[in-house]
Amino acid sequence: MPPPMDVPMRDSEYARENGSRRSMSPGVGRGERRDRDDGNQNPGNNLHVSGLARKVDMRDLEEAFSKVGRVQKASIMYDPHTRESRGFGFVTMESPEEAEAAIAALNGTDFMGRTLVIEKVVPLIFSFLG
Repeated sequence: MPPPMDVPMRDSEYARENGSRRSMSPGVGRGERRDRDDGNQNPGNNLHVSGLARKVDMRDLEEAFSKVGRVQKASIMYDPHTRESRGFGFVTMESPEEAEAAIAALNGTDFMGRTLVIEKVVPLIFSFLG
């Protein structure tokens, strides 16, 4: 027996009646895992740098890491509202070997009054449990 007209249907009920699966995530069923496999896997040269002083800018970060190896890119994360540094950033070195050298040389060192913590970036894995 259909519900009275004044009671709205839930999205899942509407989808079931109309043969649509739009209410479910496309391509991922319950209990399946979706690994981020879009070609952006970390080859080992992307580094997460935390413990940055608020006054550190991208040039300072790039200069510090370029003493150890060739830097492709350095960036610092800023708060979108206050535009202050959030105290961490990312550095991409030219090769995984240079990234390892940067970790060995700079991790735990003092940089502009703060102790750096440097780690390789770990790719995200999305897990959907049902």
